Formats: sequence, C-alpha cells, structure tokens
Amino acid sequence: MSSHDAHSSDLERDARWAELCDILNVENAAAAMERVQELQLDSMQETAEVAARSLDTGEAFDLLQKIDRRVDQLRDRVASWEPTLNLLQVDQPQEVPTEIKRLLSRIEVLETQHEALVEAGLTSVDDALSMVDSMEKQLDELYEEKKAQERLEEQSSGLEDEDTFDQLQRLLAREERLQRELGVTSSEEVIEMVRGLASQLDELYANRDAEQSALPVASGDGSRALSEREEKLQRELGVSDPGDVVEMVNGLVRQLEELYEARERLTRVNLDDAESVIGMISSMEQQLEALYADREKMSQQGIESIDQAISMIESMESQLDTLYEEREHGFSDDRDAEEATRLAELEDKLDELAKEKINLEKRRDAMSSESATDLFQNELGVSDPQHVVQLVQSLEEQLKNVYAEQEEPGNAGRSDEQANTTADEGAPHVVDPSLLNRLSDLPHSELDRLDVGVLRLNDEGRVLYANDAASKTLPGIHGSRGESLVDRNFFFSLAPGTSNSLFRGRFKSGVENDDLNVRFPYTIVHPTEPSINLAVHLYRTGTGNNWVFLRRLNS
Repeated sequence: MSSHDAHSSDLERDARWAELCDILNVENAAAAMERVQELQLDSMQETAEVAARSLDTGEAFDLLQKIDRRVDQLRDRVASWEPTLNLLQVDQPQEVPTEIKRLLSRIEVLETQHEALVEAGLTSVDDALSMVDSMEKQLDELYEEKKAQERLEEQSSGLEDEDTFDQLQRLLAREERLQRELGVTSSEEVIEMVRGLASQLDELYANRDAEQSALPVASGDGSRALSEREEKLQRELGVSDPGDVVEMVNGLVRQLEELYEARERLTRVNLDDAESVIGMISSMEQQLEALYADREKMSQQGIESIDQAISMIESMESQLDTLYEEREHGFSDDRDAEEATRLAELEDKLDELAKEKINLEKRRDAMSSESATDLFQNELGVSDPQHVVQLVQSLEEQLKNVYAEQEEPGNAGRSDEQANTTADEGAPHVVDPSLLNRLSDLPHSELDRLDVGVLRLNDEGRVLYANDAASKTLPGIHGSRGESLVDRNFFFSLAPGTSNSLFRGRFKSGVENDDLNVRFPYTIVHPTEPSINLAVHLYRTGTGNNWVFLRRLNS
C-alpha cells in the first residue's frame, strides 16, 4: 500500500471518529468509547443481547445507528427542558422543584398580605388607594380652610379697638375651624414611618438582587438521570412533562407579577404592605372623626355650620343692642317693672360675654408662642363647639322672654364648592348600571329588596324615599325602618359627615346643572360609632329625581 493510500485511510478513519464524537457530543475517541459503553449499559434489552455475542461489521454498524437514534432522542429530551431551565434561571432539571417551591412560598406571603387588606374591608388594592385618596381630599379641604382662616386672623390681629361682639365672632369662628385640625400626627411619627418604609424597601431590593443570577447553559445527561429527574418532578409537583412544567411556571410568574404590581402601586404612595395601608386609613379615620364630631354636635342642635351659628349670634346681638339702647334712654312711665328686670338680665349677659372675650384674647395671645394645634388639644378639646351651641341657646332664651316669641335663625351655611359630577370609571360600582335606566319604572317593592342603601332626595336634600338597607348602611340610625327616614335632611340630619364639597358639593352642583352621575368612595365618620367605608353613587334621572346609592365596602 502506498503512503498516499495510507494517508487517505487515516483521514477517512479520523473523519468517522469525528462524526461519532459529534453524534455522541464528546471531545475525543476515548470519550466516545466510554460514552458507547455507558449507552450500551443503559440501552434497551436488544443492546445487551448484542453485546453478549461477537459482532461483525454490519451488526456493529446497525448497533451504532440504534445508538445514534437513542442519542438523538436523549438530546431532544434535554433540549425540551431548556425553556423551563431558562425561565427559572437554574442550571439543572433537578433544581426545578426547589425553585418552584420557593416561588410558591413567595406567592403565599403576598396572598397573606392581600387577605389582610380584605379583612380590613378593602377587597382590592384599588379600593385601598381610592379610600386613602378620598380621605386625603377631605383632609386637604379642611386644612385649606385652616390656612385661610389663619391668614385672616393675621390681618385682623392688630384691631384692638374692634367691637366686642365682632372680636368674639372672629375668635369663635377661628376656634371652630382650628378645632377641625385635631388628630394630625406628630413629626416624630412621620419620621418613624419613613424610616420603616426605607428599611422595608432596602430588604426588598436586597432579596431581588440575591435572586438574580446569570442564565446557565443546560447540558445533556444520560437517560437514567433524566428518568430520575422526571420521577422527582412527578413526586414533588405532580407533573413530569416539560411543557406542563413550563405552563405551571408561567402561571406562577403571572401571579407574582400581579402581586408585585399591586405592591408597587402601594409603595408609590408610601404604603409598603397591608399593615401600612390599614394604619394610614385608621389614622385618617381618627382625624376625620375629630374633625366632624363638632359638626355633628351643632347639627343635632339645628345648626348646620359655624357660619350659621355666627349669623344667629349676629341676629340676636342686633336685637340685644336695640334693647340695650332703649334702656340707656330710660323707660317710659307705662313700662312695667317686669320688662326692666328682663333688660337688666340682658345687661348681665353682656357682661358675661365681655368676660368670655377676655378669656379668648388670652388664648389668642398664647397662640403667638405655641402651636395652634397643640393649644386646642391641650386647652379646648372637643367640647368647646358645644359651648357655642349653649351660647346661642342662652341668647335665644333671653329674646324669647322679651318678645314672647321664638326668633328664627337665618340660613347662612357655607356654600359648597363646585365639584366633579361625572362618573369616575375607576370607582367601585354600587348597583348594576342597567338598573339606572329603569329607575322611573321600578316599584318601591323592588327597591326594598336590594341589599344596598337607596334614597331619593329632593333638590334640597330632603328624603322622599328610603329602603330599609339605607338605615343599616348609615351610622347612628341602625334598626330604623326606611320609612322613618322620610322628610329628614340627608346632609344635616341623617349624615352630617357628608356636608362638604366632596359629597354635598357634588350633589348641589349636579342638581344645579341638571347632570348628576358620579361614583366615588367615601368614609363617613361618627362621634360614637366606628367609621364606615362606603361606595357612593349619586344619580339624577331625566325626570329630575335625585338618587343616592350606598354600599358598605366591608360588607
């Protein structure tokens, strides 16, 4: 044989070995032999039978073809695991059950936090955010009133020679408006809250960074190892097919994305977990309870606002001044002694008011060196607005005795701001939208069967109809039948906590524009009962009927 033929034979042999190494996914001939032996041991029964006898060239070639097909099958099975391994960011299939268990545990933690929100009456993150937004708007409105009143007080603080009753009116108005701001948290509590949120965020980012790793390149393995991994997956997860595992992992990833998206939305408003949401809502409810407690007391006495109380004082003051002027000019001969006695009593009352003015001036001076909020927390509390009511009642008694008739107070309630009367598509629904189109044709018996509060009001807010569920929805009137609410004013008698621009303002604006269809969450506070979170829908039909639908969010 020539050297050329020998060289060609060597090249052909090397090419075959290279082809075999490529088929078996090994680097050299020695590794190929070891791989063939391994496959022979793990191969089907016919492979063992062939290995037990001597092989000729044809049988050996057939055996290699079978081995080649078997290797292709194993390679396909290994390749089918690659999407799962890449998705879970793991190196080996046996790591899949551990990673899925870790994902399940994280989902359980997030679901636990979600359940805590539900137990607090917040069925979703949207409800929680809407409730926080509603109470923040109420607080903003009340704080703006405080700032405006403080600016007015600074402008008028130098008027020392002002009339006694004018100063008294201004001071009483300032007291009532500043009283609304009780319940604001201290700066130390704010700092502590920020530190807590920062710590939670640091921990969250640290966990995220630790979980991220480079994607490994999956390598093939023998049929025995693959079978063992499939059996382990079947035991741990109940599935062994790579496609089922991928589907399960995708489902877990979707749940995690939804839960993390909800957590991020809370984080954007400085609420890192369910406890933070519940804590903020509880804090706001406490503030609103304090802010509306005084309005409730005045409403029970027939006084709708501090402006009306001031108007009543002005009216009675004018009458007192007239009587006092008559006394200064002396009595006519035919004036009886009883009238003189009554006027003397009125003079005593004026002296009492002058003393009250001195006390108020002392409080005004103290405000120059002490926070207004701290001053009213320490000295006034929540009983001083009742003093305003008692003052009005006392003056009314005096005037009744003089004129033998009851003086009617003027209507001087604060005008509500113009508010949005268009339905917020993101707000929770209270009733089926299709019901709104049938309101004109629905009998009261069908409305009585609804499990949400339904009231029909005239343009002034007087109740024309109410179902029994309405009395169960509003605080302070539990156990009453719906018919017992008729002829009462919704904003001033049934729910004084709604007499503001956020609720009553929307109603009035919609009535004036003959266009009312608005949904919004709202928290009604009550001085003696827990606050109630409501989904509200105000609606005006084409025939001019005004409807109020109320549903408790935690029912």
